[in-house]
Amino acid sequence: MPETETTTTGASATSGYIHPEVLVETSWVAEHLNDPAIRIIEADEDVLLYEVGHLPGAVKLDWHVDVQDPVSRDFVDQQGFEKLMSRWGISNDTTIILYGDKNNWYACYSFWLFTMFGHKHIKIMNGGRQKWEASPPDRCAFPTGIYWRIDPHGQLPAGGCAARRAYSHR
Repeated sequence: MPETETTTTGASATSGYIHPEVLVETSWVAEHLNDPAIRIIEADEDVLLYEVGHLPGAVKLDWHVDVQDPVSRDFVDQQGFEKLMSRWGISNDTTIILYGDKNNWYACYSFWLFTMFGHKHIKIMNGGRQKWEASPPDRCAFPTGIYWRIDPHGQLPAGGCAARRAYSHR
């Protein structure tokens, strides 16, 4: 496509992505789980996966309910989007990290939708749910198949692996 400009230098040349700046790795996400300027959103095609387990502090985007107008069967309007962001504690300055199942396809769709509504700080977790489950960044803090229940303030339990394991099974 002559209208499409691509780059062959820098990060794109090594990663193979046209816009690698919108991707964050699972290790980066693990390091920022308690960052108050970040909000993690799980956006799955299979909306039941969130209940099976999710990243610590992540909120669930249910595409059947959260971004669909119940009457017009179209996307919510700007006011509906802003209400959703407010419910999740997301402001214009919050960086949103999206991830999901099936190679992040609905997370990427949500990226587009959130961009259309004007949110500027959005990233995609490279590899999505599948990569996180296949190789959690910290096997002590995130043993395979276990996702932590977060305290009401959105923090991971303190006190090392034993305390975290006990807390995760409550």
